[in-house]
Amino acid sequence: MIILIDIQGLSLILTNKCNASCKHCGFDCGPDGEKTMEEKDAIYFIETAYKFSHIRSLCFTGGEPFLYYDKVVNIMSYAAELGLVSEIVTNSFWACDYKTAFTTLSDLRNLGLANFVTSFDDYHLEYIDVEHIKNAVKAACELKLKVTIKTVEYNHCKIKADNALLLLGLSEYKNSILVQSLIPLNEGRFKKLNGLEKESLSFSPISMSGGCSKIIKFPAISPSGELYPCCGFGDRARLAGKYPENNFQDMLSQMHSNLIFNLLATLGPLGLLKLASDYLPELSELSFNNPCEICNCLFNDKTARDAVYMVMKNLMERV
Repeated sequence: MIILIDIQGLSLILTNKCNASCKHCGFDCGPDGEKTMEEKDAIYFIETAYKFSHIRSLCFTGGEPFLYYDKVVNIMSYAAELGLVSEIVTNSFWACDYKTAFTTLSDLRNLGLANFVTSFDDYHLEYIDVEHIKNAVKAACELKLKVTIKTVEYNHCKIKADNALLLLGLSEYKNSILVQSLIPLNEGRFKKLNGLEKESLSFSPISMSGGCSKIIKFPAISPSGELYPCCGFGDRARLAGKYPENNFQDMLSQMHSNLIFNLLATLGPLGLLKLASDYLPELSELSFNNPCEICNCLFNDKTARDAVYMVMKNLMERV
């Protein structure tokens, strides 16, 4: 029996524009990005999701959301009126000095900002000044925000998860910061890296088993109005609909009741892969670095999709 998973929050991918062009970016964001979510649309998405599922949280991400700071402030203000807490994901380019960082994050905290997420790795440092990252992280800690630093490791890189705080000069805040080693999604520019570069990446152990903790619970909306049940969609995998061509509430309802999405939430990508392997044994021979890669394979590869369809057909016949 499948129990439908409730929607708990919403990720707004405000833009695909970014002031950096990190070569591991799975979403191909960069200075040439032209898609940006309209403020009125963002507010409509929040209002509709709140009425549909009484969501409790909001995530602002991109691209780089701070390129549209005034828009972030206005949308976050509306979310705060509904009692929502917010998270923001940024490369911290804007934190040119500590005072600016503290004032900016203090203003956002007053609008419900609770979680601050930034990146610190060799890829990002090609574009972002390390002092800016330090200013932002220190200010977030002083403001008692939940702070996460995401890093990507590869052979001979200078920045690793275990030395990130030391290099930032923020070891005193080690009990307040989660440093998370990120496994890049095999999409976008990362997909274009040559084999040697990919092989040099250090993949931290990650559990492949168990249900997905993000799908349906935290759906994502792209700048062009595409709804996905999670933010790791890659090349349009798991597209649940597009606004305004489709009614957003109907899109949420269909996503919420989608059998495959709910199976991924309960069994996880590996669990669904194992079921699909009964119909396509070759799937069991493939190797993956993270659950998102399994999921994208199951949706993007036609033969894998056919095998998943057979799983769904078999389950429906048992009902």
